[in-house]
Amino acid sequence: MTHCLIREIIFLKNYIYISDSGHHRILETDWTGKIQRCFGSGSPRLCDGVVEKAQFNDPQGLGNSKK
Repeated sequence: MTHCLIREIIFLKNYIYISDSGHHRILETDWTGKIQRCFGSGSPRLCDGVVEKAQFNDPQGLGNSKK
């Protein structure tokens, strides 16, 4: 069994965003919990980039900016 350390969850209109610190990524799920997208490669680094290449190091929180 893989354990997941969740630091923060944000609920938005159509999705739930989860800070998965144990796997160095941010998850976007639907309301049933099915993963729609995964932000970050899973490697513990800090690197800006497109969804698949971005890297986080133990993400602790999330923010929401309305435009």
